[in-house]
Amino acid sequence: MRKYRVAVAAATVTIVFLVAAFAGLSHAQDAAKPAAKAAEKQAAFLSNKPCQMCHKGAAKGEIYEKWVASSHSKAFTVLPAEAKKNPKCFACHTTGAGKTGGYDPAAKNALDLEGVGCESCHGAAGDYKLIHMKDKAKALTLGLVIPTEATCKSCHAGAVPEGHKALPKFDFAVSKTKIEHKLPPKK
Repeated sequence: MRKYRVAVAAATVTIVFLVAAFAGLSHAQDAAKPAAKAAEKQAAFLSNKPCQMCHKGAAKGEIYEKWVASSHSKAFTVLPAEAKKNPKCFACHTTGAGKTGGYDPAAKNALDLEGVGCESCHGAAGDYKLIHMKDKAKALTLGLVIPTEATCKSCHAGAVPEGHKALPKFDFAVSKTKIEHKLPPKK
């Protein structure tokens, strides 16, 4: 009888353990679903058009005009004709290639996303464009990126596609001053 009780107790413990483990696994999977959904959802790239509405002109620090005059804006146009057809070049010479609303040579908005646009450095603006000037913290949760050296090095350092000329040594401190743009202080 004692052996029977020990066997039943052991079986009960095993069943309780399995139920708990399954419940925990199920709960963990359920908890992971929203995170997976969030990772699947990606803000759309919009182009520089919405950016220039608020970042153009002397009162706004001529941010848009500085971009137009920069080599970033011309990053696609300087490519040789064959490179303009090479998807390996799109990541660093267009805006958002391979991502939701990003550069696609067959899309209607392809011309608007040629070159290294605002969203190449600041993230796809589809979710943050209306909030970033009012609530920077919220905009950061919606995809606004404050570029860092690592952001720049994703294109300015490392391996380049075959046939690409060697990249010059990248000096973040020097390069940053060439593209720096700020809103003027509020009066």
